[in-house]
Amino acid sequence: MMLEVPVRLDSIDELSHSIRLRTPRLPVYRGLGGRIAELTIVAEGLATVADGDGSLILVEGGAGTGKTAVLRWAAQAARESGHIVFSVACSSYESVFELNLIEQLCDERVDSATTDLQTVCRDLYRFVVDAARRAPVLIVVDDLQWCDRSSLFCLAFLARRLGGHPVTILCSQLSGDDGIDLVLLDEMRRAHHTTSRIRLGPLPLSAVEEMIEDELGTVPASQRAAIAAWTGTNPFLLAEVLGTLRSGTTGEEGPTVVPPSVLAWFLGRLPRSVPACLPVARAVAVLGDHAAPALVADAASVSAAESAHAVQALHGLGLLRPGELLAFSQPVVRAAVLGSIPAEELAPLHQVVGEHLRRIGASSSAIVSYLVDSQAITHDVDVASLMDAVRDAQENMPVPDQPTLLRKALAAALPAEARCEVLHMLGRAELDLDARTAAAHLDEARRLTTDLRHRVAIAADQAHALHALGRDDRATALLRESADALLADGVGDDEQLAQLAIQLATVVANAPGVQALSGWSLMGAPDLAAPDAWRVIDPVRSPALMLSWHTAARVALAAGDPWGLLASCTSRLSAPGLGPVRQILVRSLRAEILLLLGRVTQAVAETTIVMDLIGHLDGAGQQVPVVAALPPLVDTLVESGEADRASQLLAATGHTGDLPSRWHHTALLASRGRVRHALGDPIGAVADLLECGRRMVTWAGRAPHPLPWRVHAVPVLVDIGETKFAQRLAAEELAEARRRGSQPRELGIALRMAGQAAGGEEGMRLRVEAVDTLEQSPAALELARALGLRGQELCRTGRSRAGREQLKRACAIAGEAGAVMLYDELTTCLREAGGRVRRRGYGVEALTASERQVARMAADGRTNREIAGILFITQRTVEMHLTQAYRKLGVAGRNGLSTALAGG
Repeated sequence: MMLEVPVRLDSIDELSHSIRLRTPRLPVYRGLGGRIAELTIVAEGLATVADGDGSLILVEGGAGTGKTAVLRWAAQAARESGHIVFSVACSSYESVFELNLIEQLCDERVDSATTDLQTVCRDLYRFVVDAARRAPVLIVVDDLQWCDRSSLFCLAFLARRLGGHPVTILCSQLSGDDGIDLVLLDEMRRAHHTTSRIRLGPLPLSAVEEMIEDELGTVPASQRAAIAAWTGTNPFLLAEVLGTLRSGTTGEEGPTVVPPSVLAWFLGRLPRSVPACLPVARAVAVLGDHAAPALVADAASVSAAESAHAVQALHGLGLLRPGELLAFSQPVVRAAVLGSIPAEELAPLHQVVGEHLRRIGASSSAIVSYLVDSQAITHDVDVASLMDAVRDAQENMPVPDQPTLLRKALAAALPAEARCEVLHMLGRAELDLDARTAAAHLDEARRLTTDLRHRVAIAADQAHALHALGRDDRATALLRESADALLADGVGDDEQLAQLAIQLATVVANAPGVQALSGWSLMGAPDLAAPDAWRVIDPVRSPALMLSWHTAARVALAAGDPWGLLASCTSRLSAPGLGPVRQILVRSLRAEILLLLGRVTQAVAETTIVMDLIGHLDGAGQQVPVVAALPPLVDTLVESGEADRASQLLAATGHTGDLPSRWHHTALLASRGRVRHALGDPIGAVADLLECGRRMVTWAGRAPHPLPWRVHAVPVLVDIGETKFAQRLAAEELAEARRRGSQPRELGIALRMAGQAAGGEEGMRLRVEAVDTLEQSPAALELARALGLRGQELCRTGRSRAGREQLKRACAIAGEAGAVMLYDELTTCLREAGGRVRRRGYGVEALTASERQVARMAADGRTNREIAGILFITQRTVEMHLTQAYRKLGVAGRNGLSTALAGG
């Protein structure tokens, strides 16, 4: 039977005291901290044999786990308790000598050639039983895995016949060494009626810290953790490392010392029956983080079966961790093995591994990491291989992951042109992450290259980084220098010149202090109409042109091309490799288009994604892109009835105070004015909107596209009684819209605003014309506003039935769009006019945009805290939205949300 002993003791001293009650002279043995449970089993075996009955105890474990120390503790304890102790140790080099262990045990020569094995077994039995008549007997056999077969047969014979005799057999076996006869070993285990099996593993951290304190005194927690990790808490390795550290001969290596004894210890534990162990171990040491089993076999020049057998043996020894990637259990052992490989053997090994990685189709990032980590590039490995892998990784890897790999590639000894290319790749990736570091890397790359076209391409990217940081003077100078160089050498093509012209124009447009350009023009560049500029830019392929594309696309949107732009945005979002900044700008524009088309709920969904992206972005390094993206987000939140959330977004991005006199900040002023109006601050709203107008005057003809500051200012002025001022602004906006030959949306908005300011018969005429004009446009919300104003005026002049019909239609449009703020305003007007509001109180359609959004996020498993953080709202607001959603959807809690939302 297997002996199970409950562990109730906390120290070796306590264990020794407990056992002394039955065997009074048990010693106190130091150096086995953390092994109380195992020693308890051994001690119980010694106590049992003292009572006249024996047992078989087998101690198993990997290399260096302290098996021999346990056996020595037991032998010393037994001797001091009056036992007769026979202690022997097997050896790998003596395992070929038959009956060698029996000779050591009986202390006499046995002629295996002339002596019958059965006779030897019986003689051994009599020898042990005779000794047991005098005193309890403990037979200690260390390293049983190296026992010769004949001696193992005799031990099994003896174990079967010791029942009732005061004899205990205590053996240790090294796990992972299959040199022993497993059938005989199993027979030996089952032969005795009382068998205990002890498995030793790494030491617990408490024991490790105790050993460290005993050897080194008080050391910082970080150093204790480093020593534990370096040794894998293996008792032997821990003792060797601590001894080396205590000697003070470690230099600057600190806890990661490699004692000379480690390599000899490692080699001495390798099983001779598995010759592939050493080459496999060396391959794993060289490969490090790339040690996939197939690659290890190839690097070790052994078959897959041989490699698997070796891995199994090394794992059994406790030296190797199997899995998708093989690794040493103790880093100090890897360091010892790696340090033993001659330098001249490393280069061919790296070459084999590099070829293997390419042959098996390993990822480019794996190839780059291996070539750099192994320093294979210093051994004349083809630089082209590294660069091919870098290019492939850049093409297929997500943008946020690229900088880490590219910085790793820069650690290799690269020629100037290769280094320039990697720096350019790194700078382009960082354009989506941190414009400050991007500008520095791109500047270094530009100075390295000797190719003009490449230098111009780098300069364009660097100019974008500078523009994103607000350094428009330097960005403009860089772009002009590049254009002049291309024109002077005659190497620039129309596409490159056109892109430079657009980029230069948008940079200049953002900064009023920079010398103005005429439209998009650039001396020598092809003629290009402003509304078509966005079509020649591919922001997916050219991240440096993202801001230019965004500005050009808004010009096109103002000119009336929402459907083409919406399709373009959708297409670009599906492209691989779109980094966070480009996603922010594309999704922001998409939200603006959806809002224009009256799809507020969809615009809110895009806004939420963008806000999440902004929250994870380094705002200090991406000031301009974030500011450029904000106006549509703010406008969307206002339309969805969440002006408080829009205000929180402005505060979180640092835009509640004075704003710089730049184009994107000027556009933000108009949106911030809307937020303040919605939150009941008309004075603050007027201040923002009029400041926006004042700046537009200073821009004169250089503004990329109109800003509807008057459109938003007029309703505020009407609310505060500034009717004449409102009428003047409305007249100016209408005149300007007619002069520009604006699209139906812009003209209809101007007419509606003029009608709101005018009042009377003229006001009604303008409102009717506004509705007729907006009926021809896709601007659903603006049509709803115009219908609402027309309905209110009809009701005011006594035509209530016609007015209510107009208001009902306006309510339907606003409700369908998810425009909560406008819907609430219109339903209030309808009730005041005596109309009935048909509310959809239940189901998905009854949810407001915010309730729907929060419910979907909760259904996806996000916590209230996570939702609040992403949406810039309080947890109490999240709870309120969820409570309303549960009621309208008829569910009891989160578990029902997914089904209810899908059913809607």
